[in-house]
Amino acid sequence: MSFSLKGLGQVIHELHSIFSGIVHKRQKRKNEWETLKSDAYEILAKHPALNHVKPLQPWNPPWQRFDHSKGSDTQMLYPSQRIFFDASALAEPGARAKIIMLALWIIAHETKATKSDCRQLISTALEMSLEEEPRYRIGDLQMFVDRFADTLRTPLPSRVKKILEELRSEHTHKLFNFEEFEESFNSSFVGTRTIVYDACAAQSLLLTDQKAEVPMSPIIAPKNLPSHLTLLWFTEKLSIGKRIDRVEDHDNDRCWNAFFPPGPPLNRAGSKYGLSRKRTTRESTLEEFKDRAIANRS
Repeated sequence: MSFSLKGLGQVIHELHSIFSGIVHKRQKRKNEWETLKSDAYEILAKHPALNHVKPLQPWNPPWQRFDHSKGSDTQMLYPSQRIFFDASALAEPGARAKIIMLALWIIAHETKATKSDCRQLISTALEMSLEEEPRYRIGDLQMFVDRFADTLRTPLPSRVKKILEELRSEHTHKLFNFEEFEESFNSSFVGTRTIVYDACAAQSLLLTDQKAEVPMSPIIAPKNLPSHLTLLWFTEKLSIGKRIDRVEDHDNDRCWNAFFPPGPPLNRAGSKYGLSRKRTTRESTLEEFKDRAIANRS
């Protein structure tokens, strides 16, 4: 009987050792992940695109003001979204990191990015930031890349989705002829550096300092609907780049300038009373572009 009790005690001791080892390893992995995650937030907080955030007010931007996802964490739909909302624990660095992370999320959402596309998008953003953080190499951050790539494949935070829907409704271009707009755009900005932005083909373009290699700040125009909405987010909600309505508005001090299609042919207030809507500056400008394009071909 004593032998049996002794043997049982050994079994219990061995089971306890195994269980303790499992718990210890799990806790160690968790601690390593939390450290890696915090370091990734710190790295993204140094993304060079944030140096180009220039709000209309002449003061340093309060970064919380650009956190358009605030409050959405209470309606988190997927466990994988926690990696995004956990950045809030780092105060200002966390807010800066969330700005970049949300920009990546919107790009992935609008371009219907695959898992591979998301990994590439995140890796590129981290590589841009790593120039300011030599402690890490991109290979050290693969766990973060993989987990955040899963986040980018989930629905956007509710508040952000609402903002995007408002932008979409204010700038309805579902039936707009982007090919005609691109032709007029390319023919009209002679002597100016121009880029026709395709969000699906060049996902990281708006996060890149376009003056790094060529000193002239380009004028960027959207190629299609996903590019149009993404470009609107960067200019209207992040104040990166400058929105212009004509060539004379070009600002070479900005990382890039943005030119948008004219407003849709809606008769909002006027249509109710049978009145025609006055053309906007951007519509008039596009008409001028068309005239110039025709003249250039003649």
